Amino acid sequence: QAALGALQTTKTDAVRTAALKFCEMRILAFTRQVSSKGREQPAVAGEWSLAALAAAGEHPLLRLPELEAQGEQTLTLLLNTMLHPPSNTSLLILLTTCTSLGKQRPQLASTLSSTLCELQRRLVARSSALAALQQAQLANAQQALRSTLITMLKLEALRETEHARAEGELADALRALGATEQLKQIYKQLGTEPPSEGG
Repeated sequence: QAALGALQTTKTDAVRTAALKFCEMRILAFTRQVSSKGREQPAVAGEWSLAALAAAGEHPLLRLPELEAQGEQTLTLLLNTMLHPPSNTSLLILLTTCTSLGKQRPQLASTLSSTLCELQRRLVARSSALAALQQAQLANAQQALRSTLITMLKLEALRETEHARAEGELADALRALGATEQLKQIYKQLGTEPPSEGG
């Protein structure tokens, strides 16, 4: 809890960076390992996972619902911080964290994508929520966001029907950032057409 508090109160990027990495590890530890097809991965002997905890039966200290709730709360904190970044450094770390979570927890693809698209809208509008970023840093933030959106669009989970809306929103966000040609190239590599604009 101290690390989560530090994320909200510290003025130092070094401390924020450590707190953000802790949040990422906490989310990974307290969310289920699900494949891109939506199937939960089986427990692996000797490795921590919620599946292993569930398979082991009732634990004297650890409660599965409580751990999952903590994972959700930490994810919410992380995403809220990304929409109100305390510094440019923190935002870049958060974007990297998003791609990491998207790859390791495909079931979060839609939630992550929704926040990334909202960030795109705020960057384009120069929202007051991004007041911590200097004017010169906004262009770098947009470039980093473009790279993150491209990585997210390439995730296998985004080809699943349940994430179709997120895929369309990511495509629109890239268009809004002037990356239409990159978008076309992504789908050319995938052997299909990109989602229609606004679709």
